[in-house]
Amino acid sequence: MIKRPQCAVNPSLMEIWPIDEWSRKIIIDTVSNQKIEFTLNQTTMGTPALRMNNIEDYEKALSTIKDIEIEN
Repeated sequence: MIKRPQCAVNPSLMEIWPIDEWSRKIIIDTVSNQKIEFTLNQTTMGTPALRMNNIEDYEKALSTIKDIEIEN
């Protein structure tokens, strides 16, 4: 079985919000390993979203996250 991290996105703010702790760890590790800069932005849901510093980093992060597949 292949698992993929789940997230919501806000293109106007260039934010990616992982929807669970497992997805959060995978997404943060992956984005960090790709040397994509981001800041954590607090949300009304109580957990932070990753806010990219520019549109290029946002698009690169989305592309990288889309390609994550973890065999379980």
